[in-house]
Amino acid sequence: MSYLQRIKENNNYTEEDKIPFLIDNKRVGQIRKEYLEYILSSDIFVLKDEDYIAIVQGLR
Repeated sequence: MSYLQRIKENNNYTEEDKIPFLIDNKRVGQIRKEYLEYILSSDIFVLKDEDYIAIVQGLR
């Protein structure tokens, strides 16, 4: 893959396969849906809603 092809690939950004990531009810990033199962297997994260992921205080 050439350098220009990589730039074009990165410029095709879409949020369709991502969900918001929240800390203290503030959006700080996004998580790809393909990584959702792995992230939710940790007891640090919890799925608060089908539309976003948030950190739960007081765990561990």
